[in-house]
Amino acid sequence: MDILERHISRWALPNEEILSWIKWDPSVDFDRVVIRSEADIEFTRILNVDVSVVEQERVIKGEVVIDRNMLQIPGFVGFTSAYRPVPESERQICFEVAFVKSEKCVETVSLNTSVIRPVIEIEAEQGIDVSSTVSPVPPATFKLSNKGKARATDLAPFIEFADTGAMTVTIEHTKEKISYDPDTPFAPASEQMVPKFALKGSGNAMLALGFKFKDAIGNDYTTKTVKIPVTKPKKRKAEVPIESILSGQPAMVLAPTGY
Repeated sequence: MDILERHISRWALPNEEILSWIKWDPSVDFDRVVIRSEADIEFTRILNVDVSVVEQERVIKGEVVIDRNMLQIPGFVGFTSAYRPVPESERQICFEVAFVKSEKCVETVSLNTSVIRPVIEIEAEQGIDVSSTVSPVPPATFKLSNKGKARATDLAPFIEFADTGAMTVTIEHTKEKISYDPDTPFAPASEQMVPKFALKGSGNAMLALGFKFKDAIGNDYTTKTVKIPVTKPKKRKAEVPIESILSGQPAMVLAPTGY
């Protein structure tokens, strides 16, 4: 067959629309086009076809069958789809478009793309030692690295479990003003939520700490947790600011609209 053009989105986030199409010589003889997808992919629209195509029960199972007379314009078919689960890592997905004549496949076109996501790893962790001679308590700093192709947003720490003994350890968020350079004109007054460890009691503790985050269209993710030892010699309440330094962010990609 003379395939004139093929297209598929270069990559997509989970639940983001993937746009695909194929153009061919309209004079080519075939009976039907069959589009097949992998599991967990949902067809959201089939382009240039009679409405009866999208009503097929098999579309839900990842297969679209288009008789030649169902095409509204000869030589073209397109479709939009989305990969619904949030995968543990980035992965490749494939669509196959088969042209069938007299129950025999005369041509198969593969369309491949990637499902991308932020992949945040905690590169280094440190213990927390609340000494009675240090005031204010220095922040607990965590180095994070984005190993994925998608940008991460809204980073927030969480404690998965804590073996604290006589000590209580929680994460609290306090609203603080953002400091601007006094020489910067027209700097707007603004505030941000700052996470802090709130420590009560004394003794030693072991935390399993991770970070929650999102991508550009709001999918939720979490990192693996790391163990953080905590030492607090005196029974006074202490707050330890939590700082996260994120490196490896991909270049900004415009987020799609309509979500």
